[in-house]
Amino acid sequence: MMHGVLKLHLPARVPNEGARQLARWVAFTHGGDLERAAQAIGRRMGAAVSGGGVQRIVDGEIVPGLMMGRAMCALFGLRARMFAMPAAGGWLDAETSGRVAA
Repeated sequence: MMHGVLKLHLPARVPNEGARQLARWVAFTHGGDLERAAQAIGRRMGAAVSGGGVQRIVDGEIVPGLMMGRAMCALFGLRARMFAMPAAGGWLDAETSGRVAA
């Protein structure tokens, strides 16, 4: 029996910069497949991670713990403080340098 892929869902509002960075990584590195992204995080931290848990972080319902945070930092540079920062743009907007173009 073939199971469907758990795809990333992006709510209308970006809850914080950490959620935005995680969503970008899931979308661009794993084609929006939450389970593949969760497996990559889980392998890095040496523990099981669910796609549903990753979605809850994207939704802003929860923030990752220390082990998961370290794994995400190593995988794509996410920092804990990003979950306390307002989003720097829309979900899949290009990275910003923090400067406005002239």
